[in-house]
Amino acid sequence: MKKIKDYALHLNSLRKQFGFAILSSAMKSQLKVKPIDDLSGKKILILAPHPDDETIGCGGLIVKAKKSGSDVRVVFLTDGSAGVLDKKLNNTQRARLREQEARSACISLGLKDSDLVFWRYQDGKLTTNSASVKLLNNLLTAYLPDIIMTPFISDPHPDHAETSAILRKSLEALNMDPEIMQYEVWTPILANRLLSIDGSISAKINSLRQYKSQIKSRDYSDGVEGLNRYRGAMSGQSKYVEAYFLCNKKIFLDLFSAID
Repeated sequence: MKKIKDYALHLNSLRKQFGFAILSSAMKSQLKVKPIDDLSGKKILILAPHPDDETIGCGGLIVKAKKSGSDVRVVFLTDGSAGVLDKKLNNTQRARLREQEARSACISLGLKDSDLVFWRYQDGKLTTNSASVKLLNNLLTAYLPDIIMTPFISDPHPDHAETSAILRKSLEALNMDPEIMQYEVWTPILANRLLSIDGSISAKINSLRQYKSQIKSRDYSDGVEGLNRYRGAMSGQSKYVEAYFLCNKKIFLDLFSAID
């Protein structure tokens, strides 16, 4: 009963944010919770606002997708420099450190250096403008992904919100209809897709530990592992689970319009 009550309260919160009509449409066509069984043969583009967001939200998926033969690429939109607390380093040195950590972390997940793109916008200053939208437009038209992964559109972190806003503007301008998979970082989301990651949780935690500058001040690897364990326990699917909200282009844009 408590689980049903909590779910109802969460739905009501989303209803107030997005509006009843939009949320109802998304629920009818997309909200049935399903496991992700097959990632083979996919072209997957992950939009990571900062180095480490890709691992927190999608680390298990990256490992499984690469093992199944899928093509996975990660775009780091900001340089992550604000996340380094070492006052002995200047901003350029902080950004370089985060980039080195990102390369090590992604290689440990099975990616290659050529799979990574660094836009190097200043951490905390990401904005949706003609330049950032053009960058994504060019990338999408060249790569033509089957799936685009982005933080959930109500994620409270400004850079995370801007990442999804840039994707919104790009999709409005392009004639393509990829699947959109929104992942959780700063806040748990209302999920409709669950991915068992029992076989890749060790690689995910090892990847997180490559971000030494981050876990030095706050070892969030325990929190991330705990979230995946919670998702597993509540779903009954496996011990560790990553949660996503999958939707098509129309629903993604409709939800954004409702926020506006």
